[in-house]
Amino acid sequence: MLTRCALVAIAIASWSCGAPAAQKLRPDDPTYAQAAGQRCVSGDGNPQPLVVDWRAEARADLEVSMQRGVAVVAYDCKALRVLPDCTLDGRYGFIGVSYKEQKLHLKTAGEIKANLPSGAIAASVGAELQQGAALDVELSIVGKQTATVTDGNTTQLRGRCAGATHFVRAVTTGAFTLDTKTTAAVDGKLEVAGVGGSTKGSSDKAWHQKDGDRAACQSATPGATTPPAGCAAPLRLDLVALAAATAPAAASATTREASAGVGSSTSSTAACPIGMVWSAGVCREPRADTAHRCKKDDVQDCRRQCDLGDAGSCSDLGFMHLVGRHVPLDRQRASELFVRACNGRDLHGCNNLGAMLISRDAVPIADVRRAMTLFETVCAEEPTLCTNLAVVHRDGLHSPARPHRATELFSRACLGGDATSCHDLALAYDQGIGVGRDVPRAAEFQGLSCQRGFMQACAAMGTRYLYGTGVARDEAIAVRYFQHACTGNNQLGCGLVGLLTMDGQGGLRRDPQGGRRMMEQACNSGSNDVCAILATALRVKGDEAGARQWFRRACEGGMTAHCTQ
Repeated sequence: MLTRCALVAIAIASWSCGAPAAQKLRPDDPTYAQAAGQRCVSGDGNPQPLVVDWRAEARADLEVSMQRGVAVVAYDCKALRVLPDCTLDGRYGFIGVSYKEQKLHLKTAGEIKANLPSGAIAASVGAELQQGAALDVELSIVGKQTATVTDGNTTQLRGRCAGATHFVRAVTTGAFTLDTKTTAAVDGKLEVAGVGGSTKGSSDKAWHQKDGDRAACQSATPGATTPPAGCAAPLRLDLVALAAATAPAAASATTREASAGVGSSTSSTAACPIGMVWSAGVCREPRADTAHRCKKDDVQDCRRQCDLGDAGSCSDLGFMHLVGRHVPLDRQRASELFVRACNGRDLHGCNNLGAMLISRDAVPIADVRRAMTLFETVCAEEPTLCTNLAVVHRDGLHSPARPHRATELFSRACLGGDATSCHDLALAYDQGIGVGRDVPRAAEFQGLSCQRGFMQACAAMGTRYLYGTGVARDEAIAVRYFQHACTGNNQLGCGLVGLLTMDGQGGLRRDPQGGRRMMEQACNSGSNDVCAILATALRVKGDEAGARQWFRRACEGGMTAHCTQ
């Protein structure tokens, strides 16, 4: 006779044996909003202010805060300051990318203030900004210092934290040059970041500021763990709003910070102060003749901005056609839009184009090579987009499998912030595929995946705690993980809460009928695993008719092993 432990073992197999739990080539929705509760901003993504105008003391405050933990700031779109005596638990790690340059032009005083909210330039130039201003910034980008945490709340802060609104998720690093020009009638001297520059004239004033060595930055390589010497200046922050309430216990009790790795990079778009739009790497005042990133899921706006030349909007519209969201499902149209996006150097468009090229039964070798080139390129520039390349190498799609290379790529994507890649990395450590078998290490990465919002990993973590697989056995923690997964609409998690409720495990009140109803609902919602688990539980309890009914449901759902039960 099967024991209660045997009931959940069915679910464990679906997570730990490879294909059912591992991600496949997947389209990438680039406009998913990661930040919430930011009242002064609108749009998808996180605020990403430039910090090239910071004074030396502000840079020092940021550096010290990042050494102590995860840096915390006060930000309200009008001003930005580091809180040097306030931190979150966590640490930063550097993830290198292929060297790239970015030229930004800010045309008005409003745009300068929105993108450089520390106020250093405004304080130096003063009222002259109101009369006319322009600013050119050239960035040499080599990577990001990225935090281990992806979310936080005010109850987790340590130190003197009055005014805290956001934490620093990532710091883009490299070198920069900054040139300002104002039309004003006052002679003077500008001091930015502790360095002064002379005026050029009484009615046409210009200043120049730089930090870092562009030539040194050009030696940057993807995967580097430190920036090149002379190329570590902070350029831009990725800010995440602090939540007001404590996160669910299952989402926070997940990893050992010292070995879980580093976190995620910024998204391809950013939240801007209300009334502004994201365009060409900065927040701008909207203009009818200038392209900007379209509003999420706004079909007409995405078409209009794509036609004006915004590559990210073409990518967004392509994704909508790929999945049939708000527009007819049209793979040909999606492919055309991804080509336009990729030609405009939108990495998400290139990634999705590669996935479409290679996700067919019979793929010409030329398309395989093109897809691999696209995957290699986007992975080198954006770690979170290494996942499709990892899947190709893991599964041997159109080429021999390379499990070691796949694990390296899943690691880069996970450490860059991709939640599902952390889950795949956990599977690799569980099974010793492409890396030495290390079950506790697998638990760390699976916990990190759950912490970042991948609910399948949360359900898997619950099972680990239920059996003590790579973690200390604790039924109460297992229940919290299952409940958290269920709250995130993971039906397997809901079903396992029901299973434990049937017998009153993990501190739950025993309720055989209520637990069975939860499992039936999860099965009816599409979890074939839960159908099989419920059938096994009923057979153990002597309800053979009920067991056959739910085994039949599992069989109809594709679990052929249960067709003869």
